[in-house]
Amino acid sequence: MLRRTPWVPRTAVLPLLASLALLSPIAVADPGTETTPTPAATETVTAEPADPDAGADPSEAASAPEAVSPEATPDAGEDDLPTEPGVAAGNDSADEALKKTPSESEASCSMPSGVAAGAANARGTEKDLGRTYYFANTFTSKATSVITYGRANDAVLVGDWNGDGKDTLAVRRGNYYFFSNTLSGGAADVVIIFGRATDKVIVGDWNGDGADTLAVRRGNRYFFLNCLRGGVADVEVTYGRVSDQVLVGDWNGDGKDTLAVRRGKEYYVANSIKGGSADKAFAYGRASDEVYAGDWDGDGKDTLAVRRGNNFHVKNSLTGGSADRLVSYGRATDLVLVGDWDGDGKDTLGLRRPPVVKPAQTQFTFNLAWAGQPNNFFCGPTSGYMILRYKNAGNSKSTGASLTIENVATAMSTRRYGYTSFHDRKFQQGMNAWLGKNVYSTIHTPTPAVVQEKVKQSFSKGYPVAVDEQERRGGPHFNGHSNSTFSHIMVVTGYNVKTDAVQFADPGATLWGGAAQKFWYPSLATFTRNYLQYEYVNDGRQHIGIFTP
Repeated sequence: MLRRTPWVPRTAVLPLLASLALLSPIAVADPGTETTPTPAATETVTAEPADPDAGADPSEAASAPEAVSPEATPDAGEDDLPTEPGVAAGNDSADEALKKTPSESEASCSMPSGVAAGAANARGTEKDLGRTYYFANTFTSKATSVITYGRANDAVLVGDWNGDGKDTLAVRRGNYYFFSNTLSGGAADVVIIFGRATDKVIVGDWNGDGADTLAVRRGNRYFFLNCLRGGVADVEVTYGRVSDQVLVGDWNGDGKDTLAVRRGKEYYVANSIKGGSADKAFAYGRASDEVYAGDWDGDGKDTLAVRRGNNFHVKNSLTGGSADRLVSYGRATDLVLVGDWDGDGKDTLGLRRPPVVKPAQTQFTFNLAWAGQPNNFFCGPTSGYMILRYKNAGNSKSTGASLTIENVATAMSTRRYGYTSFHDRKFQQGMNAWLGKNVYSTIHTPTPAVVQEKVKQSFSKGYPVAVDEQERRGGPHFNGHSNSTFSHIMVVTGYNVKTDAVQFADPGATLWGGAAQKFWYPSLATFTRNYLQYEYVNDGRQHIGIFTP
């Protein structure tokens, strides 16, 4: 059977977790001095394109919001669920695992199904690792299948769980394991509880039956299962050093997976699961390399591949020296899986892609064309006209009138009043009548927090906020406005959520020499306090505030 590395923690060191204590490298020959893999010039292959995105559209892939569905929960109560590999419920001694005979272990190797009690609440990691997986069946192809699977914080294992020759995924959430026998979304085929949530887990075909199962590592102790079930481990081995890194593979082609220890750039390979000397040792690559194991050429033996960025240096023998193949694939930020996805006898790559975290947008603008008011009291109709033109509102939904400043003034009763009455909500009424729906409302003397929130919301709603501000003689003014007391309506066309700067389209730029058609005011909060909160005209009527969608 082919063997491949299971999923491993996404750090610079991805090769799996484990060790070899009683390992004695003196039993093997000197590994030599060639430690940096270099591609053979005649056998270099570069995948075109390297990015697996080009293979299949993820939107067309099978998608499931969860790796499992909460149906068919077995009747077993919590007390019936084993909690430790190598330890029966309530037994603190892992030595009991070695006391079981193979026949006793095999007798309980029926395939469970459904979802274990409590599985819906099982948790994965805290990190968002992504839910999109890309699988390629050759080293020269684009991604041949793309799936969306599980949760973004799931830990994932790779193995041939049912012995059909094809590798698929398993999701780990704490000490719950959800096994799927196809590369698709949907419910898990097998669910078990095994070990502790803090255990380090590796995957392999330990007994040569053609199906992959789990092993748990705690320090330099390993607990091996020969079937997908919870309960007592079938084999326990004390092996290597606690600091060792471990790869899993069928190194000699006998159909059984065993361990290889990595110490820096030195590799020590054992062909059986036991203590003692390594069967082979060699040096390869750099101590900082990410390393994966797989049967890259289909000869039944697993060998190594080194990853540097998005370049994979593939070796077809357990020796130092030049790589047999160089493959460029995916992105340097991708998380790598190895497996035989199509059952052709050769391991290839799978990628798990974390989501791209885009920087939060800080500045928003409406691409609204400026218009100038034709007289000194049409600021409201002109501001409304700018908004309606920006929205391609066309003729009035209530009267059929064409979109002109004069007709908007009629809708707002501006000429009849001699101004656009804030107190009588004429801006709001005119805009909603023109649009044929209730979009705008009016807020009198709002707080800075309210104005900031409404302005931010306006960019998602697609309708700009308008302000009816008031300036007074001897007080602060802006954008070249005259030193007098008056009310004035403008449109908010931009906002920076980080600096609080706000942009206005000022229809009054036609009235004051030097005034800008659009300008930035340094702080929306300050603008609100200076011009939108205090009535300077005390005639018993409301004059200032905002018109907001």
